[in-house]
Amino acid sequence: MTQEQIISISIIAGSFLIGVLVFFLAGIYHVKKDQVIVIEKVEKFYGLYYHGIYFFWPFVYRRRGTYNIKQNKKTIRMNNGNKAEFTYKVIDVVKYHYGGISIENLVNKLIISDEKVTLQILKKEFSNIGLELLNIK
Repeated sequence: MTQEQIISISIIAGSFLIGVLVFFLAGIYHVKKDQVIVIEKVEKFYGLYYHGIYFFWPFVYRRRGTYNIKQNKKTIRMNNGNKAEFTYKVIDVVKYHYGGISIENLVNKLIISDEKVTLQILKKEFSNIGLELLNIK
């Protein structure tokens, strides 16, 4: 075997090993404290994973969302021109992730409905999408 063949084989083997390493590293997920991730397998809900390091086979399992379960703040501009800061906590990750409605849409839908929006109504509507309303500014 010539020196050129040895170099070629070394380059090919090194490239293959780097590819395999990248493939396996792509399957490692690190979930921080106070967070949860939604994992799907073949486009269907597979599970919720909390604080820790996990391995899932790439192209089979996918992370579909990362949520802070302790406390979140979101400032939104409402249809009536006002701004409001909502402090909330995710209590049902699956319901919130797959619910298909955002906080902005929920609040603006309530404002458009022309009924008087009270704190109790907001808390009830937030709980319907998997959130607990903690504070409004």
